[in-house]
Amino acid sequence: MPVFNRPGLVFLIAGIAGSIVAAHHHVLLGGACFLVTMVAQSVDGIRGILRSYRLGPADADDPESPVAAARIGRKVILVFITLLIVMSLGLGLTAALGRAWSPRIISTAFAIAASAAGPLTSIRRRAGLWIATGSVTIGTIASFLR
Repeated sequence: MPVFNRPGLVFLIAGIAGSIVAAHHHVLLGGACFLVTMVAQSVDGIRGILRSYRLGPADADDPESPVAAARIGRKVILVFITLLIVMSLGLGLTAALGRAWSPRIISTAFAIAASAAGPLTSIRRRAGLWIATGSVTIGTIASFLR
């Protein structure tokens, strides 16, 4: 399977590259960008695991059933999406209040990526990851050329 048919892998590569460029400007910004990338990858991975389960009828009180595991997975996804929304707002605030251009560009790119890779993937997974990848790639290149 070609790499470009796997938007999660392409976003991972772009996100790590963008995190390295962001860490060059500010270490904490690089850490925040790396956190956005890893949480988005975790959401994508947990959704893939949940799609691979065959969930049949199970006892509602059984804590070890596949249905209970799927319920826990959905709760974890909800927490991670909430974290991505908060990170998007924090990075957007950083971009609005920053003084230097390069960190503002990277903060804006990763804020868009956090929004696209989090809540948008609930609707269209591949489209959300491609938007996040494009945002990070364009932001990293623009910041690097600045």
